[in-house]
Order: sequence, then structure tokens, then C-alpha cells
Amino acid sequence: IHLAPEIEQDYILRLLGEKDVVVREFTFRSDTIITIPYLEPAKYTLKLIFDNNGNKLWDTGKYIYKIQPEKVLFYAKPIDVRANWDIEEEWNF
Repeated sequence: IHLAPEIEQDYILRLLGEKDVVVREFTFRSDTIITIPYLEPAKYTLKLIFDNNGNKLWDTGKYIYKIQPEKVLFYAKPIDVRANWDIEEEWNF
């Protein structure tokens, strides 16, 4: 997966399986390539969290202090992994 953010900051990428279970999780700061070997054949979803405070967690925000939750994006389409196939995806955000 080639990830190309417009702004350099902390990010968390989660690979989600069935029922939104986190299969793998990665952190990065800038333009990067992530290789995920040995995945079981299935459909996966990518979830990107803008980790504004760099604590490697998604923060819900605090209404009392007028702090918004950290932004979350989902990749536009599910990724269908098949046995003995290589898949390359590019995500510009």
C-alpha cells in the first residue's frame, strides 16, 4: 500500500477484517509504502486515523473543552485479497 499524505503528521493505518476487527495496525508520519505479507484470502477495509497528538490512539475529543475527535477516513473500496496474488493500492489523502 502506498500512502501519500498531503501533510506530515502522525497517522494510524488499520487493516480491518470481518466485523471491523483490526487485523494489523501501522503508524507513520509521511509518504510511505507498507507491505503486508501473509494475509488470509478475504475482503479487507482500510481505516486511517489522523493522530493529531501522536499518542497512537484514536481520541474521541472532549465536548467540555471544545476539542473535536481525531479525523478518520476509510479507503473508498474494499480490498479483495486472493490466494497467491499481489495487490498494490495507492491512497492519496
